[in-house]
Amino acid sequence: MFLRYNLFGLLWLIAILVLTQMPGSETPRTSLFEGFDKIIHGSIFAVFVLLMVVGFIKQRKYIKLRTKAKSIALTIGIVIGVILEIVQSAVPDRSFEWLDMLANVGGSLTGILLFYWIYRV
Repeated sequence: MFLRYNLFGLLWLIAILVLTQMPGSETPRTSLFEGFDKIIHGSIFAVFVLLMVVGFIKQRKYIKLRTKAKSIALTIGIVIGVILEIVQSAVPDRSFEWLDMLANVGGSLTGILLFYWIYRV
């Protein structure tokens, strides 16, 4: 039951891990305007946290996970966003950026707000 409701969140996490650990020379250049990459960072983490909250609430196996879904999903999103940004400094042609890390954290918070907005909880 857990995997059934959290499959999309796990697949999204795998996509985040693959994309953030690719060498910079292999990543697509999408600079429509200054700071566009921050919007991408935030959007990716907003979707990730939203998928986690919905999956955690729908699953019935772990009651504590269900009752604390929002705080657990937010914590996971923030921790992963910070760790991945730090790890990027070891990836060729990538670097640590405070603003990217802030965008990841902001996106995680936005995911919680989206949950409240969509589900009117």
